[in-house]
Amino acid sequence: QTQNEQVQGFEDSRRLTGPNLYLPGCGVALEVLGGKTPPDKVLDVWQKYVLTAFENLHWAPPEIVIRRHLTGVSLAFSAPADQLYAATEVNEWAWLKTVASAQEFYSPAAPSLKDDEAAFHTLEKIATAESNPVLIELIGASDEKKLPTYYDDEFFSIGEGQGSQTWAIDALPSTASIEWGKFSRIPTALITGSNGKTTTTRL
Repeated sequence: QTQNEQVQGFEDSRRLTGPNLYLPGCGVALEVLGGKTPPDKVLDVWQKYVLTAFENLHWAPPEIVIRRHLTGVSLAFSAPADQLYAATEVNEWAWLKTVASAQEFYSPAAPSLKDDEAAFHTLEKIATAESNPVLIELIGASDEKKLPTYYDDEFFSIGEGQGSQTWAIDALPSTASIEWGKFSRIPTALITGSNGKTTTTRL
């Protein structure tokens, strides 16, 4: 805890696999420690490193969202659905690059904070290992047909309820082999807030 605070570490770095507080789709978010919001010039540098990494990985420019609050800040950005682990590495690297004092403590197994070329090489290897172009193609085809998709590290599903099918993430079918007519969706309402969710649901 003391060391993390000393190097301005981060409290949480996570994947966002669907619509979330920050973005309408998937991405990643990192929550910074420190008890206060970093100044704008620090946040600008953080974003610059994120964009530089995206450019070197040949990813489409992300949507970036900064959420300031009384005890710190979160930075989230959109990322390819099959590259979310790599994207968390990008976010962590970009933040720790921004905080110069962190360099002494950062793990040598992670992307280098002192050699950008080496860092991008490491990030590219992580992204390549995670890449799943068939998954991206299936998500795109499902979106075109307005069918919901769900996926995690092990499984991928199209449709909902009886009108759905699930495959292992490492044994996905081609889009051409899928019988699209058998899929359907279930109308869904989402209820959120601090008070009244149960009452509203029952009504």
